[in-house]
Amino acid sequence: MKKFVYIIAALGLLASPLLARKGLKVEKSNVTQEEKTIERSLKAPSIGKQWLSHLVETAKQGVYNDQLEQLDRLYDNGIKENQFKDMMLYSEQGSGLRNLFSNVQQTKEKYLEKLKELEDTKNQELLQVAGKNPDLQIANIINAYLDHHNLKLQDIQTSQNVEEVLLGIKSLPTEEQDILSQTRSIYNEYQIKKSLLTAHLFMQGKISKETFYSIDQILQMEKSEKLKDLCKKYPKATLAKLLQEKTQAFEAYFPYKYEENYLITLSKVKEEKFQNKTEKNVSKIMSSYQAKKQKLFSAK
Repeated sequence: MKKFVYIIAALGLLASPLLARKGLKVEKSNVTQEEKTIERSLKAPSIGKQWLSHLVETAKQGVYNDQLEQLDRLYDNGIKENQFKDMMLYSEQGSGLRNLFSNVQQTKEKYLEKLKELEDTKNQELLQVAGKNPDLQIANIINAYLDHHNLKLQDIQTSQNVEEVLLGIKSLPTEEQDILSQTRSIYNEYQIKKSLLTAHLFMQGKISKETFYSIDQILQMEKSEKLKDLCKKYPKATLAKLLQEKTQAFEAYFPYKYEENYLITLSKVKEEKFQNKTEKNVSKIMSSYQAKKQKLFSAK
């Protein structure tokens, strides 16, 4: 029986951390549109934690079983038929995509410094907007996001540290080739599954943006759990330490990722859907930030 596991004990959201993919009846979910999600979420406090709790419950009901099992089949069949050779970003041989990403990694420090400047500017603007209307739900969302912003930076940094090793930018002792190979396999698997999720389900209109996001997060949790299990097999390895730091940072920030995604989504909502002027101002801030971030990445 395949399972996806994630640690949320600190949040007190679930007594048991194990959720089975199979053995549960698949129920049809009433998928809401992105703008309706915005409207609904504004009425509820702590939307990040609430979203995670909702994801746990819907997953327990088997709502995503069909899609997850379809991704497993597509991936397994593709591996057998060697369909993903050019998609193996994290491989010894590498590819054009890997080389491109390596160049990005080599300018990591400069990129992260510029990114932090953009983040600081955006956060200051959001803080000012929230301060003018502290009683609005959008202000609570902004404050929750900003309160945990350092967790996001740690998540980015620890991910970069692992990827430098996987891409061969930083070397490991010879005796760590086994854990390196297995880590690359896990990273490749979930990179490919996200591509399959996008191409075969989302782009073909089989799932909504909301469902896409939920399944993507489930895949990330599965990936994190596999990495943690791998670390237990190689407790003294240098890479195991990096992976532990990465998974710990991921799990700490994970419940609050939805706060940021909410703000980003708000930047895409039509003007007539805004409930107040504050939401409109937040939308402008996030739109500007996203554009500058994309320009920064493209310039490297």
